[in-house]
Amino acid sequence: MDDKYRVLREIIELCLSLDLTACATYHQFASQCKILSLAFEWQLRSKEEKKHILFWEKALALSKRQQLPLVFENPLEIRGKLKKIQKTINRMFPKLKVYNAPAEELSFAFFIENYMLDPVFMTMFHAYRFIDGTIEDEYEAHLLAFMDMAKNYRSQLDSLNIELFNETLHDLYVSNRALLRDAMHDSLTGLYNRRGFFDNAGLLLSLAERKKLDVAVIIIDFDDFKGINDTFGHQAGDDALKGSAAMITSVLRASCLSARYGGDEFIVLADIDNEESLKLICERIRETVDRESKKTFGTCFTVSLGAAAGGIDREREISLAEIICKADKKLFEAKKNGGNCWVI
Repeated sequence: MDDKYRVLREIIELCLSLDLTACATYHQFASQCKILSLAFEWQLRSKEEKKHILFWEKALALSKRQQLPLVFENPLEIRGKLKKIQKTINRMFPKLKVYNAPAEELSFAFFIENYMLDPVFMTMFHAYRFIDGTIEDEYEAHLLAFMDMAKNYRSQLDSLNIELFNETLHDLYVSNRALLRDAMHDSLTGLYNRRGFFDNAGLLLSLAERKKLDVAVIIIDFDDFKGINDTFGHQAGDDALKGSAAMITSVLRASCLSARYGGDEFIVLADIDNEESLKLICERIRETVDRESKKTFGTCFTVSLGAAAGGIDREREISLAEIICKADKKLFEAKKNGGNCWVI
């Protein structure tokens, strides 16, 4: 679990570094631009980037305390992508230089804004909006202001590329926003995916807080999923995932939230009265998969479960992240105990 948080911290550090580059670049453009009104616009863009920087600094502090939800299924891939973005910017523009014309400044700025439209940034702005409830609106306002600036000064900048860049940037933003909004379900199992889980957890957390109930997180992992794929083929592995999803949801209350957490892991969020009710849920899931897998697939497979519970305060998402962290550690214990068991 600590490795996952280390990678998340590195992802946030890369996001912070890229926004620091954008802020410094726009500040320099403001100081060297020969069109005074445009220089003022660059100064505004720099101030807007400072708000993004503040968001990343707060997120970084929370990640160091393991108080942020792990929203990415493939964090190593995300980290690699951001490193490539950073390397590209450093290679193309090894250091801030004096540009000869405002059109050159704007062209460089388009490169930066294009990279900052990567779904990685939009995903974290959305998932971690509890840090700053205005961050998504602020990011959209920043982008729209940037495009308006390019449009208003198009004739003065005398560059046909400006209009093309502007249209491309706008279309990319609209497309990515729609894609992230719609991509909340896992296509294989029909359950929520990791993003859908965190998007929908708020209502259950709010209800639990009002009813003064604890919430429990259960993380469920196949004991030998690779063995299923190697022995019976990947189609059998897909069937096992779909079947397990159905088995898990069949023993849960309608009020529980379940999702495919990534790979062969599932996650459940439930409000509970006491630890005994949590034990009952865990055993029902374990026993159902153990019993029904042989009937359904002709071969027995098992799962391990790690669970944790706790109260929810006003910082709901931070509370949830802490409970998930504890449940993940309990899952590790269950695996060490030989599997086909649960640990609370």
